[in-house]
Amino acid sequence: MMNKLPFEPIISAYGLKFNNFSIKHFGNGHINNTFLISERIQPCYILQKINRHVFNNPQWIADNWKLAFDLIKNSAPDYNMLKFNTTLNRDDFFIDGKGEYWRLLPFISESVCFENVVSVKQAAEAAFTFGKFTALLKEAPISGFHIILPDFHNLSLRQKQLDSVIKKSFGQRHEMAEPLLRKLIHFRWLTHFYDTFAETLPLRIMHMDAKISNLLFDAKTLEMKYIIDFDTLMPGTILSDLGDLIRSMVCPAAEDETDHSRIIVRRDIFEVIMNAYFQALDGILTSGEIKVMRFAGPILVYMQAIRFLTDFLTNDLYYKIGYAEHNLDRATNQIILLEKLLEEPMCSMP
Repeated sequence: MMNKLPFEPIISAYGLKFNNFSIKHFGNGHINNTFLISERIQPCYILQKINRHVFNNPQWIADNWKLAFDLIKNSAPDYNMLKFNTTLNRDDFFIDGKGEYWRLLPFISESVCFENVVSVKQAAEAAFTFGKFTALLKEAPISGFHIILPDFHNLSLRQKQLDSVIKKSFGQRHEMAEPLLRKLIHFRWLTHFYDTFAETLPLRIMHMDAKISNLLFDAKTLEMKYIIDFDTLMPGTILSDLGDLIRSMVCPAAEDETDHSRIIVRRDIFEVIMNAYFQALDGILTSGEIKVMRFAGPILVYMQAIRFLTDFLTNDLYYKIGYAEHNLDRATNQIILLEKLLEEPMCSMP
């Protein structure tokens, strides 16, 4: 069990009796620090310290979350969407003496979260769920939402960032990355292709981290209960959520798997993601969006490979790592997945 002392003012700010609760680390997210708060042995709350190196203005996260919540409740009052707790002062966060932002969320009992898709049915439900979320916000005022992370899924920018880092990098890390850097050259066409249509796609309210691990399922029925982690909720294009769904679900192996024989594309999962996402947004998508949907997966996989490799070459400033070569292994994994995806008939080159 953790030392509870630093948590006392945080817990008390939310009106909880500090001595009644135990606290421990929870989950394996890349960005924020997450803790489980339990009363006796019963989980009650999720406490998160927002990563200020990634999110410069945590209040914007809360603003977007609340706006989406209110809009959806007005149009679909029966829709289940998580709402975070406020402090006794009605603030969205508790800000400690070091300027760190702490958020409290209810713990959803009898729920389960998956790191990987276990069935075609589950993949379909996940894709439909994220598509429906965007569909429910189709009339949302785009200008009313903050841009949490500017150019978050801008492939052109990510390509330029990597190119800039390559010119400045040297030493052991550059040498280790050299084989992968040479390999990446063969996929640069994806950036050029992206540049031809990116600005023509309409902006929609997207989750921007659409993956199976950001869904809560009923522990008994395995029916979907909630979308979680709205930190990157903001305007974007369908490439983001659809691409992330494909990137995170078509392969049974984790994104840091080093046994490359396990990095495969499950075609049945791939096809059902495309179909279910389209079904959720049927009648809403433009012809331009429909035309480029099949490239959402390759574009996001390629982008993620670039981001992992850029982070590796800049000494792991963004993603949490478990060992020195972690981001290099992640980037290698994603390039292999990209190669497999581009072999699929649905992703044939334009």
